[in-house]
Amino acid sequence: METKEIEDLFERLAKQYGVSPEESKPIFTLLVKTTLKYRDMLMARGEKPLTVEETRAALDELLHVMNKKSFSPNISPRIHELVQLWHDEVKIFVYN
Repeated sequence: METKEIEDLFERLAKQYGVSPEESKPIFTLLVKTTLKYRDMLMARGEKPLTVEETRAALDELLHVMNKKSFSPNISPRIHELVQLWHDEVKIFVYN
């Protein structure tokens, strides 16, 4: 997944939820940067690149985790790992 694809995905998500670019920019920038770091980490480990579908599934799971305070059963390890990274970064962002 290329940087532009990740940025476009988050941009579409903001539009889908009716969030203005000014309101969403800080958090989406954080999510994009974290996603890019995760993509690079996967590549450094010799794993296949992160897909658009995995990123979308991870976004859905992030919303689930934020609402339910737990992960869904049976999610893939890659999605779990990305969501955990996002969740950790969002907590730091919000509480600092």
